[in-house]
Amino acid sequence: MKHFWKENSKLVSKMVVYQLAAIILGVTTAFATDQNQAWFVASSVFSSVFYLFLLCSVSYLEGREDGIRMEAGKIKFRPLRMLAVSALANSLGILLSVLLMLFAALPASWAESAAQAIFIADSGVLHIMYRGMAKCLTSDSYWLTALMPLPALIVTTVAYLFGIRFKNGFIRRPKDASGTSRYIGDPKQK
Repeated sequence: MKHFWKENSKLVSKMVVYQLAAIILGVTTAFATDQNQAWFVASSVFSSVFYLFLLCSVSYLEGREDGIRMEAGKIKFRPLRMLAVSALANSLGILLSVLLMLFAALPASWAESAAQAIFIADSGVLHIMYRGMAKCLTSDSYWLTALMPLPALIVTTVAYLFGIRFKNGFIRRPKDASGTSRYIGDPKQK
């Protein structure tokens, strides 16, 4: 665990800062557009896409670097590395989601009030960038709120794998002597 933290601490810190930036953007746009449902949903979509784009870009670049290191034989193929890094960066959201489901399943009245408090903290602050879209789908669902960390986990993992696969990018190479041109990173190209 110490080695994992030493290797990925800067990446985790970057993802946490991106989440804080998305929270600030989500809160700002939510307060500005709360009275109009259409603008509220549009601002939620914008905030979510912005957040996921930031995560995608950092994961893709990390995948490119790891792809180059793998090609050089310095590291082994670790397809779930970015999933673990993203889970660590989103650990507060995952913990709140687990607690929310635990308290929502209990029949006691104190558990219901605890679930409501966690729901407000999770969907109202930590994942406010998804709030407008969640309001369109269903009204205040605990289950949907518990799934809010999943887009970040999925996007980072897929972007990392794309980065490994296309480590040289999608830049089009000029035509060679035979008149053909290929994309850099094309597996047919040697």
